Amino acid sequence: PMPPPPPPPIPPPHPGSGANGYFLPRRADDTPAKKLARLAGLSRFEALPVRHCPEAAAVVLGGGAPVSHGGRGAWQIAYSGDCRPSVELARLARGVDVLIHEATFDDSLADHALRKRHSTTGEALRMASQCGERTQAVLTHFSQRYPRDVGVESVDGEGGGTGLPPVTAFDGMRCRLDEVGVVRE
Repeated sequence: PMPPPPPPPIPPPHPGSGANGYFLPRRADDTPAKKLARLAGLSRFEALPVRHCPEAAAVVLGGGAPVSHGGRGAWQIAYSGDCRPSVELARLARGVDVLIHEATFDDSLADHALRKRHSTTGEALRMASQCGERTQAVLTHFSQRYPRDVGVESVDGEGGGTGLPPVTAFDGMRCRLDEVGVVRE
């Protein structure tokens, strides 16, 4: 028996239109990330692969108009996703306002973190420190299998923190960027 015929080709989308019908002007240096950033009103959208699973990525986002230009201020956020600490992410996220970083394991379980390609609390705080002294660390993705208390006192000069006490995120947490540090209280 003969195999069935192949399906008809999918017609190309209308030039310059996205899947949702919005017109995106073509530019010579367009990439999918640049198009997404423009559509979302972001001045910065950069993703990079991180060490976890094959499709894992971290992202750095930026936006807002500088206060000097009538805006509320420019901002930048980095989000690690699930991963081991990354020199590339620290470089890309240098100077961000907020680093949201997974801290799946307590420092005492560093061997688990390494084997399972996650980070410890201390590693996440050191990543924030490498981003800059004014970077606020938001720790997230804690393992429920291992009891622990993420203490604010764990941030000190030796622990690798930025000097700003970290925020411990929880499921469903939302806050405005200018209120991230207040969430601790």
